[in-house]
This record gives sequence, C-alpha cells and structure tokens, in this order.
Amino acid sequence: MKISVFYDHILNASKQTERPLKEVIAEAARAGIQAVELDLHNFTDTTDHLGLLAEAGIAAACVNAHYSMDKSFDT
Repeated sequence: MKISVFYDHILNASKQTERPLKEVIAEAARAGIQAVELDLHNFTDTTDHLGLLAEAGIAAACVNAHYSMDKSFDT
C-alpha cells in the first residue's frame, strides 16, 4: 500500500508558505508520501509536474478529470 495525497494540497502548501514547489515536494517525500492524485487541470501550465514528482521519488497514483456527460450524449 502506498501513502498518497492530493497534489493540489502540495501546490497550496507551496503558495501558502511561499516556498518553491520543488522544495515542498521534496519535504512531502521525506514525510513518507509515495504518490499523489493529480487533476487533469494540473497539466494546463508549463510546469513539468511529473518531472518534479519523479525527481523526489513520488509516483502519480491517478489523474482525475470531470466531465458533463449530459451535455455530450443524447439522454
């Protein structure tokens, strides 16, 4: 079993503490976090999120996305 957190929590910690994202990710890894759950929106900027995580030895457990199927399919 892996211990994981939502990646948004790491992003928020970086903003709230005004510390570099790479530093906060490394701290999460030292605390025993082995994986994160990302949202599809995490890939809309130019940051290499997966690269930063891999450097720290943290895996992507999953990537979540939300869809409104009622707008795409005939009910």
